[in-house]
Amino acid sequence: MIKGTGRLNLRDGRRVEVVYQIAEAADDRRAGHVFFDTTPYDDVLFATRLVLECDNGTLMIFAVVNRTARSLGVHGRLLLPPTLANAQCANSAP
Repeated sequence: MIKGTGRLNLRDGRRVEVVYQIAEAADDRRAGHVFFDTTPYDDVLFATRLVLECDNGTLMIFAVVNRTARSLGVHGRLLLPPTLANAQCANSAP
């Protein structure tokens, strides 16, 4: 279980300070919970993919699968910075 703090980027442009608990799954896939007070936010803000900016610099992209007043249940994957993504593409070429 990976625990930490970060910022959740909402689709209306706001950034929310959060605490997260994320489990590593196969490859770059992740699932877990993002904790913050969700009551001031409309449901529509969680209907599309969300980006979590972790304090350690990691980016994760998520879909919300469950919402409570204090957390979001999420499932998604890591986002690679462009330099790493380009390096991985170059390394996988025949």
